[in-house]
Amino acid sequence: MASGLVWLYGKFERRLLEIKEQARVQRQQIDQWERGEVERYEFRLQHLAMRLLVYVTDFFHPRERTVRTSAGDLRRRKGRDQIVLSEDTEAIIEFLLVADPVAYDLYVTLKPTLDKVGLKKYLKKMDSGEVLLPDGEMMVVITEQGETRLATVDHLPETFKVVPKGAATQGDEDE
Repeated sequence: MASGLVWLYGKFERRLLEIKEQARVQRQQIDQWERGEVERYEFRLQHLAMRLLVYVTDFFHPRERTVRTSAGDLRRRKGRDQIVLSEDTEAIIEFLLVADPVAYDLYVTLKPTLDKVGLKKYLKKMDSGEVLLPDGEMMVVITEQGETRLATVDHLPETFKVVPKGAATQGDEDE
């Protein structure tokens, strides 16, 4: 009886190893297939997006926000300016400590780390590309190497979104 159980135990153990190896091989095949398909369709989507961008720039009226087609809608999104903070977090923290103690108290934590999202909302963007504190002071530090901008404005281009017919658009407003 015991020898039969030992034999059965060994058989099940070998079968378990075979199953795991077979599953590993199949996962590799599936991953390889997925990478190929994703790459192929991402390339196709990029190509179509470029063609739609040409269409949008050539045929959209400047004030038109949405073009309706039989297959779906093309919705234009206004390009926005966003503040880009310097990677030198320590310089920003030192600057805020001297230039704007209120901002320092609000956006620098005890570690000290910087709340970049909150600070970006606090700062003012100028059309000239300058970033100012609320009192009008520029986010610039003068060092031995010269002038260093701690924040700049990045002008994002206008984009568009394709909304196929029947696609859920809940919570998707034209901007």
